[in-house]
Amino acid sequence: MAHAPAGGPGRAPTDALDAAVPPGTAAGEYVIDGPLGHGAFGDVYAAHHPVIGKAVAVKVLKMRYSVDPDIVSRFLSEARAVNRIGHEGVVDIFAFGQLADGRQYYVMELLAGETLRDRLARGPLTLDEALDLLTPVAQALDAAHAAGIAHRDLKPENVFLVGGGDTCQPKLLDFGVAKLQGEITGHRTRTGATVGTPAYMAPEQCVGGDVDTRADLYAFGVLLYEALAGARPFDGETAFELMAAHVDEVPPPLRARAPAVPVQAAAWIEALLAKDPAARPAPLAQGMAHLRGALLLSEVPPLALPRSPRSRAAWAAVALLGAAGLAWALWPTPPAATATVTALPRAGAAQAEATLVTAAPVPEDAAPAPDAAPVPDRGPPDAGPPDAVPPDVSPAPRRRRRATRQARPPRGAATPSSGLNDLEPW
Repeated sequence: MAHAPAGGPGRAPTDALDAAVPPGTAAGEYVIDGPLGHGAFGDVYAAHHPVIGKAVAVKVLKMRYSVDPDIVSRFLSEARAVNRIGHEGVVDIFAFGQLADGRQYYVMELLAGETLRDRLARGPLTLDEALDLLTPVAQALDAAHAAGIAHRDLKPENVFLVGGGDTCQPKLLDFGVAKLQGEITGHRTRTGATVGTPAYMAPEQCVGGDVDTRADLYAFGVLLYEALAGARPFDGETAFELMAAHVDEVPPPLRARAPAVPVQAAAWIEALLAKDPAARPAPLAQGMAHLRGALLLSEVPPLALPRSPRSRAAWAAVALLGAAGLAWALWPTPPAATATVTALPRAGAAQAEATLVTAAPVPEDAAPAPDAAPVPDRGPPDAGPPDAVPPDVSPAPRRRRRATRQARPPRGAATPSSGLNDLEPW
């Protein structure tokens, strides 16, 4: 980024005027308490409202920049951009003014916590942690893009983690180089000038081309890549080497550095790093929801999902029926005797004589037969033709029935006794 000169002809050096703002200095309705941090363009101080006691932070632009109309215009545009977005994930700025010594300032909410850079210094994040910390940032960027504002300087230093643990609330900071689309401002980026931090700049940003909200998509991809892999996709000893890598080189596969990241999640993050701005997926919040789905699919095996109570009951019934069928098939069945009823010669006008004939013994190698069914009641003996023989009611195999037929005496012959007392005629 171009810097304003430290001094000029007929102008006193400004370094001597950039001394720390002493406590008790009035900044509009607020009173300065003491320094909180220092930056390249300005310093941040803790302050309070003397009447209602509200604690705030005051960002004071350094004197060398407070006398540059272009820088002052950008400073004011940051406050306008934040208020145009109006999102809880963006730090709130609610006052603007000038100190008695001429330095510009604005008043914003006071945040307690650490930056994302401080958190990443302790090691990379898991995908679950990255989703928790960066989904609010994605939502804030989507809100800024919907308002026609490109941040153009997204990096871990500009993501502030308010609080800690489960109550951590990320906030997006520093819209100082934001581009407000559709608004005529008092400053203009010079043709060919680069704006942003080289390690997170999109290819079109590195070559000084036309930059819009899609440059933030690229920077968010670099941010996610670094958070998960513990290293940025490109590195270099100089800013020129870094920007050349963004323009010409293909980033190493994310899973080569972070194998635990699901394939679907890595593919979406790498798509954000596309050289062509039109190929970068948006909106970001929708993509983060995709990552959450990929995380769930990778951690919950399909077979481990619980079934509904109705499904469990159905499978239990099927198992019970199967066990019962198996037990029935394996239950031993004793061999059954067969009975054959043979009609005797007529004795009288309509009477018949019946003799019970026992079945032939079952061979040992023959398959066991099921229990014989009882002989049905067929009515009086003279109900049918004189010589009719009732069918064999035995369920024995066909081979056994043929053997029985061959053993029967010829029609009209006497039937030998089986050793039992012959039944008297009815």
